[in-house]
Amino acid sequence: MINGTTDIYGLIGDPVGHSFSPFIHNMLADALNENMAYVAFHVKENQLEHAMNGLIGLDIKGVNVTVPYKVDVMSYLDQVDSMARAIGAVNTIVLKNNERIGFNTDWIGLSRALKEIKVDLKDKSILIIGAGGAARAVGMMCAHEGAGHITITNRTQSNAEQLAKLIGRHYDISTEVIPLEDLKERNDLVIAFQTTPIGMYPHIANNPIYETKFYKTLEVAVDLIYNPNETHFLREAREAGAITMNGMGMLFHQAIAAFELWRDCTIDDGTKKRCYQAFLQQMTK
Repeated sequence: MINGTTDIYGLIGDPVGHSFSPFIHNMLADALNENMAYVAFHVKENQLEHAMNGLIGLDIKGVNVTVPYKVDVMSYLDQVDSMARAIGAVNTIVLKNNERIGFNTDWIGLSRALKEIKVDLKDKSILIIGAGGAARAVGMMCAHEGAGHITITNRTQSNAEQLAKLIGRHYDISTEVIPLEDLKERNDLVIAFQTTPIGMYPHIANNPIYETKFYKTLEVAVDLIYNPNETHFLREAREAGAITMNGMGMLFHQAIAAFELWRDCTIDDGTKKRCYQAFLQQMTK
């Protein structure tokens, strides 16, 4: 029950009405008997600076950051975690000693979700489709986990080249950039990450790659989209024999990582499993 000592957390973005974050974090608070509440703050265009200043004035304990502010918010932070700075985006802010400290838990959430389905990236060949903000988190996560080689493909090749350079600045790993149309010529087994919005509801018939032969080269296929539950990309990969994973696990586990940063705790596996099942049920309503 909310009282005079309840700690307040929230989400800032535009829009925020669709977000599952309030459900996840308030569920975790109830499960762990934490005296906190999590709400969505709709921060409209040109109001980000006011919102960030208000966090300290209102004694907000922490916030998540969603589109379109994951990059812009970094200008208003007192400290930024090294991985978040490398990725170039912040999705979690901890308020401590009147300082706003930025983190990126997207890459942590993806790493934990992959481990849950027993996918090991060490020494593996990775394919990243896309070169935007999500692709940066994926690329840095793969390099951090010890991948052997990263191939990046994107409609705008210059963006893919920038991502390859970013990864190379922080990790000693081989990277290459290839055009989308060259994927059908590849024969090596890879773990593929689809990071673009192609195939997201309501455009569920769309697919970044239609070439059937391509899907036979996939050992694992990950699509960061979670609506629909199975994209055209994932269906093609599953039918070709690949292990598949959508973005639900990443969404849940990035929230877990943020909660643990805020409350300085480690959530036990049993609580995580029970809350994840409740989250999946909520997602399908």
